Amino acid sequence: MTGSAYDVLQVPINCDDDELIRKNYKKLALQHHPDRNTDENKVESESKMKQLNWAYDKIKNIQSRQSYNIQNTFEQLNADEQDIYMDAFLEGFGKTMMVGAAVVAAFDIGLLVFKLIKKAKQKKNDKDKKEEE
Repeated sequence: MTGSAYDVLQVPINCDDDELIRKNYKKLALQHHPDRNTDENKVESESKMKQLNWAYDKIKNIQSRQSYNIQNTFEQLNADEQDIYMDAFLEGFGKTMMVGAAVVAAFDIGLLVFKLIKKAKQKKNDKDKKEEE
């Protein structure tokens, strides 16, 4: 849904007046009800009624308002936190990649040194065998 439930019902943000919310819902529902509108505006009216019903359901009483307000606050914070966590993840991932590349490079160098030593020992053994013969 677009806009906050308060905007849709045209009441002040964090309105705590159940009666005002109900009156605005009723007034807007009568104004936008699909049965009261022409065929040309029927689709738009149905869409507006869905918005009104959604908004009213979210803030019609103190319990639903509190839940809606907490969820909205959490979603706003969560969006900011997601950016922070994504940045941290990517930064950490980049470091992991660099460390991983260094480990792979060190392993490759170690393997190369091992092969060179093995080859040198093999040559020495071959040379020693030839001298014994």
